[in-house]
Amino acid sequence: MSRAAPATYDGLDIQSLAQSCKLPAFNDLNPFAHYGHNKASAAQPQHEHGPSSGRWQPVPGLIHSKESLALRQSIGSILKQVHEEVSTEKLEIRANTPEYRLESDDWIAHKNSKNVLPPTLKSVARLPMSLLTVDPHACVGRKDLTDLLVFGNLKKRGETNKAFKRRFFDLEDKKLSYYRKEPMKNGVMLGNNEKASLVTGVINLHDVSAVQPHADHSVAWGFELVTTNRTWVLAADSEAEYYRWVEAICHSVPFHSVNIIYRRMLQLAEVSANAANEVRLVLLPSYTVAETVVHIFECYHNMLDAVPLHAYDPSEYALKLTGFRDYMIEPSREVSDYQHVRECLLTRKTVCLTLVHRSKIDGPELLKGLSQSQDLLYNEKVCHLTTKSSRSNLNFTTLGGEWNVHRQQQQPERPVGAADATTNQNHDDGQHAVVVGKSCDYHEPLRFCVNRVLNIPRFTTHLTRNAHEMAVEGRPLLFTNGVVVVELYNGGKLIEEPIETTDVRLKAQMDDGLIALWTEPKWYRTKTRLNEIPRSARLVFTLYGVRKSHSGSSSTGDDRERILTTGINVFDVQGLIAQGEQYVQMIDNLHRCHYGSVPHIVDTHKPLIHISLSSYHTDIAFDWSQGNGYESTKKKTNSHRSQTLEKSGWLKKTGKSYTLSQWQRRWFSLNQTTNSLSYSDDVHLPAKHTIHLVGATVWAADELNSKFTTFVTSKSTKKEQQTWVFKLRADGSSREFVMCASTKQEREEWMSALGMVARGETFSEEDDDEDDNQSEGSDSFANTRTNSHALRSTSSSSDRPPSVLRSFTMPQSSVFLTHRASSASSVSGGVDNNARAVEDLRDIISRDPLYRLSSYEKAIMWKNRHQFKNDFDALPRILTCVNWNDSREVDEVLGMLPLWNTASHPAGYIRLLDMEFANEGVRTFAVDKLSEMADTTFSYFLPQLVQALKYENHHVSPLAKHLIKRAIENPNQIGFDLFWAMKVESYNDQFKERYGLLLNTYVDVCSHKMRSILELQDKLFSEKGEFEKICQLVKQLHHDGKSKDDVKAAMREQLGKLNETLPNSYQLPIDPRVEVGKILVHKCKIMSSAKLPLWLEFENAEEGGDPVVIIFKAGDDVRQDCLTLQLIRLMDEMWREDGKDLAMEPYKCVSTGPMTGLVQVVLHSVTTAAIHKRGGGVIGAFDDTSFASWIGANNGDARSYKTAVDLFLRSCAGYCVATYVLGIGDRHNDNIMITKQGRYFHIDFGHFLGFMKYQVRRQDNRI
Repeated sequence: MSRAAPATYDGLDIQSLAQSCKLPAFNDLNPFAHYGHNKASAAQPQHEHGPSSGRWQPVPGLIHSKESLALRQSIGSILKQVHEEVSTEKLEIRANTPEYRLESDDWIAHKNSKNVLPPTLKSVARLPMSLLTVDPHACVGRKDLTDLLVFGNLKKRGETNKAFKRRFFDLEDKKLSYYRKEPMKNGVMLGNNEKASLVTGVINLHDVSAVQPHADHSVAWGFELVTTNRTWVLAADSEAEYYRWVEAICHSVPFHSVNIIYRRMLQLAEVSANAANEVRLVLLPSYTVAETVVHIFECYHNMLDAVPLHAYDPSEYALKLTGFRDYMIEPSREVSDYQHVRECLLTRKTVCLTLVHRSKIDGPELLKGLSQSQDLLYNEKVCHLTTKSSRSNLNFTTLGGEWNVHRQQQQPERPVGAADATTNQNHDDGQHAVVVGKSCDYHEPLRFCVNRVLNIPRFTTHLTRNAHEMAVEGRPLLFTNGVVVVELYNGGKLIEEPIETTDVRLKAQMDDGLIALWTEPKWYRTKTRLNEIPRSARLVFTLYGVRKSHSGSSSTGDDRERILTTGINVFDVQGLIAQGEQYVQMIDNLHRCHYGSVPHIVDTHKPLIHISLSSYHTDIAFDWSQGNGYESTKKKTNSHRSQTLEKSGWLKKTGKSYTLSQWQRRWFSLNQTTNSLSYSDDVHLPAKHTIHLVGATVWAADELNSKFTTFVTSKSTKKEQQTWVFKLRADGSSREFVMCASTKQEREEWMSALGMVARGETFSEEDDDEDDNQSEGSDSFANTRTNSHALRSTSSSSDRPPSVLRSFTMPQSSVFLTHRASSASSVSGGVDNNARAVEDLRDIISRDPLYRLSSYEKAIMWKNRHQFKNDFDALPRILTCVNWNDSREVDEVLGMLPLWNTASHPAGYIRLLDMEFANEGVRTFAVDKLSEMADTTFSYFLPQLVQALKYENHHVSPLAKHLIKRAIENPNQIGFDLFWAMKVESYNDQFKERYGLLLNTYVDVCSHKMRSILELQDKLFSEKGEFEKICQLVKQLHHDGKSKDDVKAAMREQLGKLNETLPNSYQLPIDPRVEVGKILVHKCKIMSSAKLPLWLEFENAEEGGDPVVIIFKAGDDVRQDCLTLQLIRLMDEMWREDGKDLAMEPYKCVSTGPMTGLVQVVLHSVTTAAIHKRGGGVIGAFDDTSFASWIGANNGDARSYKTAVDLFLRSCAGYCVATYVLGIGDRHNDNIMITKQGRYFHIDFGHFLGFMKYQVRRQDNRI
């Protein structure tokens, strides 16, 4: 039997301690905080110093807990495992010279795409200058016309007056300026400052989207410059002048802006090869890396003006993609197996390659950083994580090749589902053996007592939103009394009814806080016994403010307010039950602790709760290995499954004349026992009317559906909603009851339930044991249990691999079932109700992934669980039917997992990482399946996997370990994205400890190169980073009324100072393949949108690489954009796998903080607003020919015009589907763009999933 053991601190018992508002010492509250400190830091306050002073940590200030030490030990084991397979040097090489390959099992490789790839690949290759036999500085490249100064007379046609006027033009610095007359004085050309006052107009060639011959052939030597504002028509006086001007202009604009006629006339290429060490060539996609290197040398030797080379060995060279940190190293691998090469093949672009000597890849220069990382090595003296006196010491390093683990002192890992509940031997300090009890042997409730809540704030926290931003504000407490509600949860589900303490008055503390003190603590007990509590269960404690009524009882329902909440795992990270006195940090009312991370660190300056748990004579470990005796104490049915169908909830109904009456909200109750449906005005009021359901018919009435909107954040932003109408007619009655639900899923649930009762279906689980016994130990149970309705197979009959897209299509049988479900459903004699119920469930699951099973449907599904074995989509539904308090059911379902049919795509197993699947066995199974994905495919689903970490009970989890392992093995493809996905979540108070520990541990075990780049990125781009500071300065100056020029000058001054501190090369969070150098300050600008984001342009770290342009946003939460773009990218990949190229443009976007982020700029594109303005100003938006005119203006010849129209139609079709499916709103001509090649795409996804923006009482969504 358990009993409460009194605790004393400094000679005071619990009540004395509480009444004095005293707390135990910091080290008593955080007994593991000192681990990982050196002697110098021991004297400093632990909570301020952190566990590892002197090392950069992405989330500083965290201290150690039992959970954090367990996490570091697990990551240590992973690092050792990785080092056994890959050396430390190899990992450093991977970080410095990454290869972005498409493996044979990579989903995005799309095996079908090889059939449509072009037979050849255009390329420009660059040789190392050191190979040339002449001085590199003495090499004279081929003619370069990009910076020429050209001037002379041209004729210009005006916009209003169509007559040609002679003007003097000069082309300098990619600006074409014109004057009324030649700017000369005394026969001498004026200087730039003097000419500026004489300039009549300027054509910025950066804004020119097309250079092409004039369409009117009657105009001699005419050509056109197309911009978003107008089409400039110019004409030369002679053929020589025409050629001179066209050549100069075409070399000053991007290659894609030059018409095909001029490209051929001037022999222009997409990528120039003017340098002495560059060569143009054609490759075969089937070439290996080694063959490509040889071919490059051969083509260079065959070049007419090639410079002789020093002696070389082609086998000593590898390939690098020019302008990218992307290598092709493996000699025998085909170049088409690399991601960038595959993209160039699909888009018909020229691939730029650079030869790199292999000594640059694995030579001493590259690996010298490895020795520098030894400064970051540290030893943590880590105690064994057992409780009481059974502790041993463990020394290990969290970075490097050696892990000095005293294996003889380390406990073996416990298997999933059971702790080591035998005898724990510890020979340190002469300690005796400690007996550990088994949880399955304790048939008694869990007992606890709430003693006090300290440091209660005098306000509650609330989110405030407007059209532009979201903020947090505090509102004074409404009530003076408080109660604590205690709930027992597992997987986000409430296991039993909550327990509520008596209310006490909230009294003032000395530091302006409040305290709730129970002077006569009362012990409470759960209805669930210890042997029935799952390993993942937790107690949730929530402090409510309540009003004391005259009768002495506290208020209930809406007449109370949540103030604070927290949770404690019933079983700790080692599987040992929590006992004795517990101090737990509490967090504000915006959070809920019924799932995910719970606090393990106690800060005495923040709110916390003091509770007492039962103390036992020994440690008790979770152990269901021999069962938990659930059936001997409980009935077989539980709250998740019911043999009787009962359903209640809010619906809307109309009167008899539904065409004339308004919708009225009513509380409906369905009862299978009485075969009736009743409704009332409120939950507790008596029924106004009852409908008898036997023989009744129910059907959908979509023709009556209607849409309406509700305000969400402001008068301009609304949530678009819809009524989902269905009708019900009782048997023998002519009256049709018209009702509607708020969602399609809710309507399906009601219609399904009403249909079951109307058909008179009944259900019994009496034969469940017999069915289970027949299925145990047999792989053929599906065959013996299959009825006349054949199971649907997910495998394809053809040799072609099944498409993910096809898995979303509705089977032919579903069409009939859908039609049947939409038509009248009635009782038909002689039909097997159980078989029909199973068939209906299978149909609903296949059609609606969001459908929520009722407890009655769960009972049917669990009884017939073996019939769903061949349908993976049914697996998550089966898991929701499990009684996780029953070890027998848990063991059975874990045994069924390997036998279940596999998902059509490994990403389908992410569904098993949802909140309600808290069992570690299920989550381990899901992670094992996800681990089969190749790195490129795996990286596509990182956002969901990082979010799934929130649903883990402990910091140490199979998912967390696998993510860190993948990031160690592939730092560039996984590590960068994982870092930022976790960093943005570390700002959440509830999850800061979890994500912070994972981030800090990851940077300790990653390579030296990776750590240095992540530290720089964090310094520059994170919240409170350098760019965010510049953004705040810009906003402050703008708010102070400074002019645009002053604000721009201040921004460029700060960027110039920042430039002096930047290294010569580093990577941006938005794309780890791109390596940049200094900021091109003179090209940076402030954008005109409300939050004043920064337009930043960086030089490419490699000579010849294209500049990199991004937008840095501060004050915008770009996480919604990131999610939307990820889903569009996945849609595009699914379409490509199915052989459809819809030319989507999911540009890259990275959130670096809750209100900061980076957005990729899609170059050579304009908004549709600019196109409409060009086509007629305000009325241009209503001109149906504006898009065709724009495409025609930029694609002058018939072939390019046809290609552009095709690209426009495909991309427009893709985005129409994507934006409809995702419910993207706020679509107007400023956030829809088109490239000059005709690619149509959307930007700015601030409104989605039905949130629409309205202007002047009109939805502004016209495309």
